[in-house]
Amino acid sequence: MLTTRDVPRRTSKRLAWLDALRGLAALTVVFEHALTPLLPEARLPVKAVFDPGWYGVMVFFLVSGYIVPASLERRASLRKFWISRFFRLVTG
Repeated sequence: MLTTRDVPRRTSKRLAWLDALRGLAALTVVFEHALTPLLPEARLPVKAVFDPGWYGVMVFFLVSGYIVPASLERRASLRKFWISRFFRLVTG
């Protein structure tokens, strides 16, 4: 007979790689902001090929748009979701 120990936890692994993608997107936005003060001569050639700020913001919000509702679905209660979200933001 299968128990809960035998069933792999796919949700946490799937959300972990999405969190990593969201972190990568945030780093591309940091790169965009760091280009002007640190490497002003590289800013225009980089932006001619790839706009890291636009890419980072779009990927961050697209992934967040998937993670937040998935988190809400796991909680099964809107109240529990907002309480846990509040404490996650406050505690870092």
